[in-house]
Amino acid sequence: MLGTKLRNRYYIFKELGVGGFGQTFLAQDCDFPGQPWCVVKQLKPQVKEPWMLQTARRLFDLEASVLARIGSHPQIPQLKAHFEEDEQFYLVQDFIEGDLLSKELKDGQIWSQEQAIFFLEDTLEVLKFIHENQVIHRDLKPENIIRRQSDQKLVLIDFGSVKKITTLYDQEREESGFTVAIGTPAYMPMEQQGGKPSYNSDIYALGKIVIQGLTGVSPKRLNDDPQTGELLWRHLVNIDDVFAEILSGMVKWNARDRYQSVPEVIHDLSPYFQKLPSGLTPKKRAKTKTGSTLDKIVRNLKQNPEITRIKKLLFCAYKHRWENSPRILSKYRTKYLIQELWKREKSINDFKNSINDVVKTLNKKDKYQLVANFIINEVTLLYDLSNPLSEEEPEDHVSSKVTEIRRAGANQTNSSSGQTNLKKREESESLIVSQQSYKNETEVCQESDSPDAGLEDTSIPSQIVAGGAWGEANGNHCSLFDLRYEITRYTTPLRIKILLFSMLYYKIGFSEQDWSLMMSHQLDSLLKQIIQMFPNLSELESRLYETARHFNQEEGLTQVVGAIIQSLRPFYEKGQPTLTH
Repeated sequence: MLGTKLRNRYYIFKELGVGGFGQTFLAQDCDFPGQPWCVVKQLKPQVKEPWMLQTARRLFDLEASVLARIGSHPQIPQLKAHFEEDEQFYLVQDFIEGDLLSKELKDGQIWSQEQAIFFLEDTLEVLKFIHENQVIHRDLKPENIIRRQSDQKLVLIDFGSVKKITTLYDQEREESGFTVAIGTPAYMPMEQQGGKPSYNSDIYALGKIVIQGLTGVSPKRLNDDPQTGELLWRHLVNIDDVFAEILSGMVKWNARDRYQSVPEVIHDLSPYFQKLPSGLTPKKRAKTKTGSTLDKIVRNLKQNPEITRIKKLLFCAYKHRWENSPRILSKYRTKYLIQELWKREKSINDFKNSINDVVKTLNKKDKYQLVANFIINEVTLLYDLSNPLSEEEPEDHVSSKVTEIRRAGANQTNSSSGQTNLKKREESESLIVSQQSYKNETEVCQESDSPDAGLEDTSIPSQIVAGGAWGEANGNHCSLFDLRYEITRYTTPLRIKILLFSMLYYKIGFSEQDWSLMMSHQLDSLLKQIIQMFPNLSELESRLYETARHFNQEEGLTQVVGAIIQSLRPFYEKGQPTLTH
């Protein structure tokens, strides 16, 4: 590779690193003025079959789009190009001149508490941005953090999610899950080692790095408590108890007991951030009026005897699922839930609709409506301020907004009837999926405000002829509209998307990142891909059943295969159909 010029543009100058997932090179962009340095990452998919290369190619494009999106942050290298040559995939990113954090942590160098707080202040905001874009880093470690020479800011590099492309063969052999463990064992929590990372897996890794800095001891040399599995490190450091408790909350062995989100960590650390020398850290000071208003609202809500129902309503409006477990509810502070809902709902009317939509789904509507009215009345004060939230929450807030919860037949539906729980996380969190008939199939939990994202509108247009919505196949032409309607007569659009996405890309694990990626694909687009990819119906049927077998039986995807094949059969009678809209 050294001395070659990829795409007749990127001159490979030096090898920077090599690993099981590929190689990294320092290169020059010969077409750009000044021929600046850049980093070229070569990814080598472990593919054994032609269809696996096609899957790797689609996955590569998908991951590249994610890297391009998050590369807009000044502390993440910008993606300059991505391309394929000779069945090898390449990413081109900005070259960051500086030193790896691992160099700062060499042999016994120990951080002070203030240095640890500076590190967290600099990195947590970047991690917050990444998670807001539905991305899990997966491989946070000192070797993947660079202190940029120009401004001494910390830059996060080498996202582990893109390494999924290189492990397709291993994934295909895995019977128990869709993903192999990606990351560095010393910084990985148990759920990530089991192939099921979540957002707070990154929080765990960041906490491990801080503890390494404070103790001067590599994480793999730290012992665990044999009874609880928790990391033993407190006796090695000299820091105050409150800060130590926050770090302990970041590295809890059980993901349920750990901090659930980066904003929660930032909130608890904000008193420390405010005490940092003003000349050395960005100015992040809460406005007194705003802080007192938000605190007053939280105080009033907590003093209400219906605080349990208040918490449940806020939780459901935020997470889009009902929760009765006190243990899970306790992990989400009332203040945090209000802040996140405010960021998502741009007006008091949007906030009101979000809360009231939850009430409509409950059995005890009258009681919960009174609680909802109390919440709305209190939160109105926030929307009356010109800048309700403090600057400790940056203005480039959550980019993934959940558009709405649409409910059909609300008078007949309650929070538990006619629903199936699809496993979303190991923590027994579940996504509620309606099992109503086709006409009433309107409950959708979306992660994008795009009108095209998520499940399509399933209301039946008036031009469908009564007594036979399918109609006759017009020669060998296949109408995507008719096909979608026919399939959704037998199963839910959501289950169809789960099956098709898992077959075309990778088995969805119901992490928030996977869920967001799946929901960004239209159902018609997925149907179009499978028809174009499989000229033979029997081959498609085989692949669909093979994908469905990787899911639990209760998720019902085997039945979805039958619905898809039954609906497609008339169109495949004369060979591969031609698609029409």
